[in-house]
Amino acid sequence: MPSLYSESPSNIDKILSLVITDCDRTVDLIFSSEKCIFYDACSFRYHSNFNKAGQNSVIEYIKSKNGIIIITNCVLMELAGTAQSLNDLYIDYIENLSENGIKVILFDEKYIFDILSEEYDSSVKVNKIFSFAVRNFNSPVGTVRKTINSDDKLKEILKGTEISRKSICAEFFSRVKSNKESEDDLGEELIGICLYMLLHLSGEPSGKFVVISDDHEAAAKFSTGTKSIPKNVSDKVVVILSTVRLLQNMINEDFITDSALVENMLKKIILNKRKVYAAKQNDISAQPYSFTAEEIAALIKNKNEISIIY
Repeated sequence: MPSLYSESPSNIDKILSLVITDCDRTVDLIFSSEKCIFYDACSFRYHSNFNKAGQNSVIEYIKSKNGIIIITNCVLMELAGTAQSLNDLYIDYIENLSENGIKVILFDEKYIFDILSEEYDSSVKVNKIFSFAVRNFNSPVGTVRKTINSDDKLKEILKGTEISRKSICAEFFSRVKSNKESEDDLGEELIGICLYMLLHLSGEPSGKFVVISDDHEAAAKFSTGTKSIPKNVSDKVVVILSTVRLLQNMINEDFITDSALVENMLKKIILNKRKVYAAKQNDISAQPYSFTAEEIAALIKNKNEISIIY
């Protein structure tokens, strides 16, 4: 059954002049930027709803880190939804990012092969990393697993056999996106696969690759999946930021001092209460708490009162 989603929303022309889609330019930016920040669909929606002051505070923080924003094709599909059209708020946020000097990459997931090929001299080596990445980021009943199980050409990805053909990555990403279903977690799984592979770039520092996600289950998958890489292969970590954690970082580094603005931003993501993992001053370790937007704003404005983990 054809997917109800499209990689090319009906109004994609409104953002094409604002984003980078070229593969060579994308590869260059991945290597030259200090922070490569992936957005999941949930957090992008939240941040698109921030007022201009809130968005600009996030933008200035990203600029201070020499960061770029990466929106994967699958996340764009999720943002467009089954209507296959981007909300004006999403277009406005991309425009605000771009006009304020943030490079925004519309990332075709198949580019990951080209990025890894800058370091690894054979398709067999890149495909081996790709195979391990897919095995770590596919749920038993998810779109990735269903697609592989229904396609004989892709089944070898999960078998652990040597794969030499250069097209396997492109074939895989094209097929799974064509099978995207409503309410699946495909966007997060494909981000996870890309992050897993990026951690195998030996010359890039730990913490360079960042994902902003307000989905607790997705964050857990990002953490568990990337930490499965043997330490003797890569001991680097992906930075996983919830919006709450991002705002606390911005407060701690004096990028935002307006408590009312912080509270307003938090109210865009918290309707009643939100569970966070945090350590208060007297806590031995982090534990789950449930707070309102007002409570979180009051806690994080005092820099030593609480440490938000996620």
